Amino acid sequence: MFRHLLTVLLPICLCNLCLGQTVYKLSYDRSGNRSSLVKTGTKPTLPVISGQDQNIVIINNESVRLTYKVENTPNSKYAWNIINGQINEGNGKNEINVTWFGNPSGYGQLSLVETSIDGCMSDTAMYSVSLDIITSVQPHLSSERLLVFPNPSKNRLHIEYELKEVSNVVIDVINSSGNVVQTLNNGNLIPGKYSDIITNNLSKGIYILILDTKKNILVTKFAIED
Repeated sequence: MFRHLLTVLLPICLCNLCLGQTVYKLSYDRSGNRSSLVKTGTKPTLPVISGQDQNIVIINNESVRLTYKVENTPNSKYAWNIINGQINEGNGKNEINVTWFGNPSGYGQLSLVETSIDGCMSDTAMYSVSLDIITSVQPHLSSERLLVFPNPSKNRLHIEYELKEVSNVVIDVINSSGNVVQTLNNGNLIPGKYSDIITNNLSKGIYILILDTKKNILVTKFAIED
């Protein structure tokens, strides 16, 4: 009889309820009556997604892999979604690796909802990127000439180019992640030979240099060593 009485009186259902910014634990007895309401935690704050440059350059519709993350909360789960890309690894965790693809819309987007150990969900965090696609890159053009040296370089990269007609020249340096790390806007130049020097403390790695004259695009690769 005593054991039966305990079975009747003890709560049989424990539920987490998120109201506003507060998480409560509800318990019910066998008759369906609420027996207690206890505050157990708070709703997760809006996660802040951090990553590399939000302006990404994709050449000839190739893909670019990057990493994004939020501050880790112990025992929380992280539900990521992506537009115009692919999550390679990390879904469910606070850090993911993604691949961005070239697409006509020119943008990509990440969204994230954090669920706490109490089962309460955060508001949706958003992170947008622009995907600048270059599809007319040609390695060599007969009408103009582009040369970079020394290659590999340590701290000073010399650029020499020749124009056959009046051109509006823009030079971009792009790292292996597809991010523009330096831009030289040289404006309208008359036909002739020109030179520039890049000393932007570039880290070790492989880079792409793009010279855009609005009529033609010249591309070359160079390396930076320690």
